[in-house]
Amino acid sequence: MLNRKSARDAAVAPDDDRHEALEQIHAAHCLLEVRCDGDEQAAQSAIIELVPQRGYFVLDAFTPPLDPRRLAASPQVRVRVRLDGRDIRFTTRLLKQGGKRGAPYYMAAYPEHVDQGQRRREFRVNVPLDKGAQVVLRGTDGGQARGELRDLSPSGFSAHLAAADCERLGLADGWRGACSLDIDSTAALTGAIEVCHVKPATAHLPARIGVCFVELDARSERRIERYVAELDRERARLR
Repeated sequence: MLNRKSARDAAVAPDDDRHEALEQIHAAHCLLEVRCDGDEQAAQSAIIELVPQRGYFVLDAFTPPLDPRRLAASPQVRVRVRLDGRDIRFTTRLLKQGGKRGAPYYMAAYPEHVDQGQRRREFRVNVPLDKGAQVVLRGTDGGQARGELRDLSPSGFSAHLAAADCERLGLADGWRGACSLDIDSTAALTGAIEVCHVKPATAHLPARIGVCFVELDARSERRIERYVAELDRERARLR
């Protein structure tokens, strides 16, 4: 059983992004997917209480239960939840188990970071790898980075980029520049963009950025709508 000497971490301010995200999840009564490191199958849980002044929150019992031996060896778990078009992920450390044996609860430390996928205002379709749709980002200083389009809608897109390219351009939330997209056989589609989200590269995956278009012209918007509709039809045929 988990029973750390101290279940208290540093206090978290009410306007902290981490607290605001957990508060939204709690208020919406979202079901969470919870995994131990290395687990393929997720358990379900929910946030039942937030205690930001003491730096922890409370998770309901895991269904099905997670392996107690794995939790004892490594009390860190990965959490995922979808809310209002966002794919929210974070890692937390379980501090203490309480409650009766049949219905336990878990005190968990506030995560160091909450990864929130871009909010999507419009239908967005995944771009298959075999399409080879390329993205070029251009900064105001003339710097460029090439990447691979992963999904697209008239409001924005996400793309994979090499970590070195992200660093060279200084990509971060709020970064503005221009892009060109090779989505069909005509000339590349160009437009002004703003970066909404950057997910750092890992040992196995390149960096992923979420981008919104800034003042996309009507002709370009129609091209994207046609391309998205075409991909959606192809996906439907394969089901």
